[in-house]
Amino acid sequence: MDDVSYRMLELDVEAPPPSIEFRDGEAGIALILRRKRRLVGFLLQERGSRSRIGAEEIARLISREAAARVLQDRLREELGPAPSRTPMLPVSVAICTRNRPEQLRRCLDSLRALDPPPETLAAGFEILVIDNAPPDDATRRIVEGFPGIRYVLEPKPGLNFARNRALREARGDILAFVDDDVVVDRGWLGGLHAAWSENPDARGFTGLVLPYALSSRAQILFEQRGGFRRGFDRIRYRQARLDDALFPCGAGIFGAGANMAFDRATLLAIGGFDEALDTGPP
Repeated sequence: MDDVSYRMLELDVEAPPPSIEFRDGEAGIALILRRKRRLVGFLLQERGSRSRIGAEEIARLISREAAARVLQDRLREELGPAPSRTPMLPVSVAICTRNRPEQLRRCLDSLRALDPPPETLAAGFEILVIDNAPPDDATRRIVEGFPGIRYVLEPKPGLNFARNRALREARGDILAFVDDDVVVDRGWLGGLHAAWSENPDARGFTGLVLPYALSSRAQILFEQRGGFRRGFDRIRYRQARLDDALFPCGAGIFGAGANMAFDRATLLAIGGFDEALDTGPP
């Protein structure tokens, strides 16, 4: 099968919707929806036999996908408590990587572009790159181009060996992990700050993971089946659920490892990550 692509677009739900002309080779569109910079929805629309989608149809698609969340967002803004201005505890961001220097560079560039800047949201902020059993020094050389970012070599291959090295090396009270091929949204740290402020007893947080590109049939099928998204609603998990006898088995319901953060003391207390899992090849 020939590969197909969807065009990725970001739209503000409170701005007049555009009409969209399809380009050659485009099989559809993927719309990332925001309200006042906050993410409120994501939708996929096949092209079919059309050459364009008019503004009225785009408006209907947006309403069907995000109307309830936009209303919730407005009510929370008008009736809820004012956003907390208390800085988070110090935050360490760890990127565990192996032999993907260009993806790592892109990830680090995105972390440098956080808005609001980290110093306004956290009492301390650092970025660590854990280089896991590298075949060469390409990753180290990339990190050297980003002053202030710490490079740590973990010679034992395996993702959880790298994560546990980050756990030992981190200085922050909150330890966040992002994958090396992730482009962090500019509001990512602001979202973590809001979740931390609203849930001071929480010991772990996960966040949304949207596609960076939809340039193959496999990527499109993955997103059509939910991808790494776990929805846009705020969900709080406790130690038990009456509607799921197997809870908390099936840990995928909680989110994806590409975007997760934990209370570091709690991770240390339970012994960190199981190094028998996520190992590299022999």
